[in-house]
Amino acid sequence: MNGLRGWRWSRTAAPFQSPGRRDQELAAQSDGYATGLIVYTLRQAGISTAHGTIQRGRQWLRAHQLPIRVGDQDWLAWRAYSLNYDREHGGARGEPWRRLFMSDAATAFAALGLLASE
Repeated sequence: MNGLRGWRWSRTAAPFQSPGRRDQELAAQSDGYATGLIVYTLRQAGISTAHGTIQRGRQWLRAHQLPIRVGDQDWLAWRAYSLNYDREHGGARGEPWRRLFMSDAATAFAALGLLASE
């Protein structure tokens, strides 16, 4: 789902630019955070599960739960990446929970969206 638009850094207040470089390929993809958030929000607003946007969002969520390796174990989750700072691909900075923060948030919204649609 591509309904959310890009966020711009302020030119009048610090920080004036992102601490990392934006990955245009990731920015062009749907992810679990935006899709889960939209499906959940539409359901909370009373939109029927028969609505096309909710049906497509549910289909996408069901098809895109993927394993994530943390340490020596795989966990099922929905992926999402921070467009402001690449914590996951920037090397081994920080603990795994910091690197996977956006995927954790995506998993929460994806689960809420699916539960609200059942």
